Amino acid sequence: MDITINLNFNNNFKKIKLNFILITILFLAAFLRFYHLGFQSIWADEISTMINTHPSLTNSQLIENINNKEGFPYFYFMLMKILHTIFGYNLIVPRFFSAIMGVMSVFMIYKLGKVLGDKQLGYIAAVLLSINEFAIYTSQDARPYSIILLAIIVSLHSLALYIKNQNIKTTIYYGLSVGFLLNCRF
Repeated sequence: MDITINLNFNNNFKKIKLNFILITILFLAAFLRFYHLGFQSIWADEISTMINTHPSLTNSQLIENINNKEGFPYFYFMLMKILHTIFGYNLIVPRFFSAIMGVMSVFMIYKLGKVLGDKQLGYIAAVLLSINEFAIYTSQDARPYSIILLAIIVSLHSLALYIKNQNIKTTIYYGLSVGFLLNCRF
């Protein structure tokens, strides 16, 4: 029994050691996205997000505002309204969420590169996305752009997996990822 535990510990340590490059890339991406998160002044579109996701709005008011003022589906704004209710109504909440989605995009582009090529391609794609100035900027913005990027990468990843291996698991994953994408951007 002790040998099994020791072997599992060694295997887990080897996995961490092997994924040190990916972990380093993800830490870099997180640092760049969370550094000075509240530094930028609020701008017009973020004000729109804040108005549309105020916790005091009813769902019907939220939907009416989205229909009249936004070009995005309801998913992001309803999610932001819930997060504002839980964590408080301030600008950091949607910016923090966007930064998390940005880091998740870096991880998913690594997985996409790995499926399309190999680990090296995944590492290159992850590094390029993690240092991309536009991706960093939109990951610090209280708008749905970073979740849209994540949804696109997830749907491409699921499509690549589906093309490589057509079975019920990849079919369901592909269908769910496309549904996720459609609920983030028409």
